[in-house]
Amino acid sequence: MATVDQTIDQLVSKARKAADIMKHYTQEQVDRITAAMDAASVANEIKLAAAPATLPLSTPRMKKLSTCLPWKFPPTGFC
Repeated sequence: MATVDQTIDQLVSKARKAADIMKHYTQEQVDRITAAMDAASVANEIKLAAAPATLPLSTPRMKKLSTCLPWKFPPTGFC
């Protein structure tokens, strides 16, 4: 079973790969993706609202992770 740090490292790696791919997308492609993400979040809002209670988001590493999420360009922090 992966540790929290290993899981975070894997998620950051996947996010970097996705950002590298998406930076070549057109605005229309990005709009379609974000519309689909929005629809999925609305469809699952109850599950998503419960997620913070079930995830270890209060660890120092997770707090640092918020400084390099893909919607912050350029990434800052430890990333």
